[in-house]
Amino acid sequence: MVSTLVQNLQNDTLTLLNECSANLIATDGVLNRYTPKCQDQNIHPKDHEIPVKVHVYSLETAMTNVRSLELRMSIVGTMKAGKSTTLNAIIGSDLLPSRNTAMTAVPTEIVFKQNVSEPHLILESDLVRGLQQLCENIKLKTKSDSGDKGLKKELDNQDHLYRTFEKIVNDDTPTFETTTTKKEKITELLTFINDLIRISSMLSIDTPINLDCVPRIEVPVLLNSDTLSGTNPFSYEGSLVIVDTPGPNEQHLSAHLKEVISKELKKAALVMIVFDFSNLNSKAEHEITNEVNAIRKSKLYGTQEKNKNNNNLYALINKVDQRDEDKDMSASDTKKWISTKFNIDEHKVYETSSKNALLARSFLTEYQMIKENALSKVTTEKDASNITHETLIEETKTYRQFIKHGGALLEKHLKKMSVNDLLEEADEVWQGSGFTAFLKNIITETMKVVAPDCLCRALKECRSYTQEYYEKILFRQRGLNIETNDLHRELDKLNNEKAEIDKCQKAQIRMLDDFISSLLYRLSHAFQYATKAGIAEVDKMFSMQVGSNINTNNDSNSSIVWPSTWTSMLKKLNLRDQTITFSSRYEAQNFTNQIFDNIQKISEQISFKTCEDIKKELDNTCKVVEERIDKETDIISRRIGTRLSATYKMPVHLPAINDKKVDYSSFYQSIDEKKQEILFRPWYLLWLVEKKIELKVAEVSILHIKQKSRDMLRQNFTALEKEIGSFVNKDVQQTFDVHYKTMNAIIANYISSIEDTLNDKFKMREGGKNFIKEREQFDNDLKLAADKSNKILNDINHCLDRVATSFVDYRAHNHGLTHELISYR
Repeated sequence: MVSTLVQNLQNDTLTLLNECSANLIATDGVLNRYTPKCQDQNIHPKDHEIPVKVHVYSLETAMTNVRSLELRMSIVGTMKAGKSTTLNAIIGSDLLPSRNTAMTAVPTEIVFKQNVSEPHLILESDLVRGLQQLCENIKLKTKSDSGDKGLKKELDNQDHLYRTFEKIVNDDTPTFETTTTKKEKITELLTFINDLIRISSMLSIDTPINLDCVPRIEVPVLLNSDTLSGTNPFSYEGSLVIVDTPGPNEQHLSAHLKEVISKELKKAALVMIVFDFSNLNSKAEHEITNEVNAIRKSKLYGTQEKNKNNNNLYALINKVDQRDEDKDMSASDTKKWISTKFNIDEHKVYETSSKNALLARSFLTEYQMIKENALSKVTTEKDASNITHETLIEETKTYRQFIKHGGALLEKHLKKMSVNDLLEEADEVWQGSGFTAFLKNIITETMKVVAPDCLCRALKECRSYTQEYYEKILFRQRGLNIETNDLHRELDKLNNEKAEIDKCQKAQIRMLDDFISSLLYRLSHAFQYATKAGIAEVDKMFSMQVGSNINTNNDSNSSIVWPSTWTSMLKKLNLRDQTITFSSRYEAQNFTNQIFDNIQKISEQISFKTCEDIKKELDNTCKVVEERIDKETDIISRRIGTRLSATYKMPVHLPAINDKKVDYSSFYQSIDEKKQEILFRPWYLLWLVEKKIELKVAEVSILHIKQKSRDMLRQNFTALEKEIGSFVNKDVQQTFDVHYKTMNAIIANYISSIEDTLNDKFKMREGGKNFIKEREQFDNDLKLAADKSNKILNDINHCLDRVATSFVDYRAHNHGLTHELISYR
């Protein structure tokens, strides 16, 4: 069983991490115990070494990651697919809100915990303050606008959203607390939060919320083997997190929200897409395809090209209980159709009935809670088992629903059925829903994705530190047999090579500076083009004639459609003064808002194209810079390794710092993630300044509109320039600096070892016979430390081999991990 295998590997890895940490401390003590204070004037102070406590702290962090081994998956639903019902079925309770229209507006983490007895909704303090401020911002919106009719129209005439809007205006909102218990309160608060976020997006209200701190629900794991047959899919003792995620293509979500959604999809080990069986192969097929493509694009963004086939997308076909065996596709045909249509491996497609699963799971969960409550009041389990139908009727909400679900036949035989018979009936409904196989397989698949990566990273780090200190021991042991002058020459050469590294870094900085200049030049042209297109759009609107001559059709150069209803709004058109007077302030405001919305669309189109071009340029430039760094530093690394091997008569191989997936944090992934967080945001959130003009009269001036358009575009593109400059100078440069810092640290370690040897030689000259006895003890301690380090290294290699062989299927589909595992050998 995969979970048992993972737990065994977890335990072995944790043991190795503990042994490594203790060995580092002991070895460092041995090395420093016999290292005298620097007395040779030609030796520099050792201020460049990384203290052992830094390595120990890093290993403690690795232990925490291995111990928790978070399994994280996202669930995204296509139109009316029943995503909330699916999640509630997994939870075992009607906890998450649902409705016929789109419900989820912000990602929500659902964390399954063994030690939790009831659901807890947890909101970070920053999120609470942001939600409160957002309510105030919406109130300000009502003061600046006039007319409920207009606001209701902006909310797409969705009554539930308008009711939430009225609650906000009337200060009738639920209380935002950092921790909320009780199922009903959690559902109410989640509903309000999602409606609040959606309203703010639809009304173009700035969202003062750090949505990186998404709502989190901690729920109990109540599914035990005595309530459902088969193996408990939640037997995993680590952290299981399922993220309720809106679709990236969903309407009425702000650009920042879409960015948060994309980030959540990327963080997930796998993404489950819920399909509506009754909606497959229908008129909505095109929309569903677009949704799936958007999810795949968000999940894969920033993934290296060679790994893009391994996209970890899974499909859950819901509502299969509605299948007509005579008319609809069979289960096998449906899976093949999904696999072919949406490019998802057929073995990653599951069929379920979430409605049936939720009903059975909720009933069995309520029964389990009643039984546990009874056990807490009696002395024996036999006494607690006397739960009757009357007890279930009084203390559960799902008993009658389940009986009704069973139909007339179940109701007819109900009087003859015991509670255990009813539990078996519920178990059959659960098994028939398809959830048992789905949950077991999906958690197993998540483990296959998460476990190898987490364990390998921890073992790699453990091996790296052990190897570093093992080499220090060998250098100290062999250094005394090398001539002092040879050691000084080696020091000089290493210091010269550090200077070479600094020279390479300065040249790379100049390359990035030149790149920034080219980006700013491109942005300047994009701004000029956007301004020209925006002003042309204003001229177009103001040049329309009153009456039927208003153009309501798409222009060949514009995707904007002008509503013919504006004809009835116009009161007077003054072309000489370039003004339009409307019959009311609201109509003038609406007209002006539409102009700026159109300019925004034009600007976004131009910026998106510029964004794509800059992304390509950035990728190409970073690739050139990286290749240059790799070439120059690799020459230096090989030179150092060859020379030290000859000097110390032992193999010396500098760590593979150019391996992006092992010793050097994944370059392309780091760059792409930063571009998504920083570069992409401004292009989708162009309106960083005030977006709309608040009119005092019902008259609209073309000159005012044009000037406001220029000012808005200028401020936004200026903000873009600052973001790009900051990104390249700070984030991209920091990524390259990691390489140089690692290289310098490696050289510094060799310098330190030579300095220690020179100090040993100095002490031998000064100490005479007294030092010989001390040296014998030092040699013995070094030998013991070397033997211990060597054993740990062998154990790490063995454990890495076990990880590799244990996840053969995963490794076959993940060339990156295979390469990483091979690199350890």
